[in-house]
Amino acid sequence: MAEKYQNLVLEKNAGILLVTINRPEVRNALDWRTWEEIGELARDINRDDSLKVVIITKFSGQIALR
Repeated sequence: MAEKYQNLVLEKNAGILLVTINRPEVRNALDWRTWEEIGELARDINRDDSLKVVIITKFSGQIALR
């Protein structure tokens, strides 16, 4: 699952998926590519019955939202 994402880092353990937005060079701003990756990830999550919790966070630093 993780190898197809450029802007998301995934860590899966015991039914918990930690998703880290990894674009610190632009304060973790969400561009179209990242939104597309989030959509694809949502489809992957929907197909994975082993997941119970999904946590979305950002890489260190600030996050830019508009």
